[in-house]
Amino acid sequence: MEDTHLVEPERLERLITVLTLALCWCYQGGDWLDRQHPIEVKKHQRRVCSVIRLGLDALRRLVLNAATKAIELQRMIQLLFAKTSVATSCYG
Repeated sequence: MEDTHLVEPERLERLITVLTLALCWCYQGGDWLDRQHPIEVKKHQRRVCSVIRLGLDALRRLVLNAATKAIELQRMIQLLFAKTSVATSCYG
């Protein structure tokens, strides 16, 4: 937080809010992707990548290719606002 040089409480609160939403969005997307195609587990019983990393990579690909991936980006946005139990029906 010190690297942001934010000293105004409102701006710092806004930054934390945006970061929290981004984290939740990456988790929701990664969790959904993990249920579709489970993350590979290595010999030492750890996953190749985390659920959040999986969601972040997917979200980044969708945003960078928004013109060609508009439908998938729309689904990812819906996932952010859907309840966990409802999210699977949005993609089925």
